[in-house]
Amino acid sequence: MIDLALDTVTHDLVVTNYDLQMVDGVDQIVQSVKMRLLTIFDEWFLDSSQGIQYFSVVCTKNPDLSLIDSIMKATIVETTGVNELLMYSSVLDKPNRQLTISFQVNTTYGISTTISLGVP
Repeated sequence: MIDLALDTVTHDLVVTNYDLQMVDGVDQIVQSVKMRLLTIFDEWFLDSSQGIQYFSVVCTKNPDLSLIDSIMKATIVETTGVNELLMYSSVLDKPNRQLTISFQVNTTYGISTTISLGVP
């Protein structure tokens, strides 16, 4: 599969010499996983059922890390092109209200590098 490339930090489209860049293979699948993990439930106007329920599950007074982990893992594994979740870890920084997850997946194109992602 092939998709438009997104910047890994800002998640904006990557444009080089006035041309949109493309991404394929393992990088495209990892990008798809990241987009799914960063989509807030009811955020996308074309399908309000997509996304993770950050406001009711993650951004609560006493978040349940095991529930959050199960949601994140399910989102990763259910992404098209992901065959297996090889590694997953999460760190919840309660004082700063920041959740960071790291994961590695086996895709239809091969094994990804370890990805670390701060989620909303």
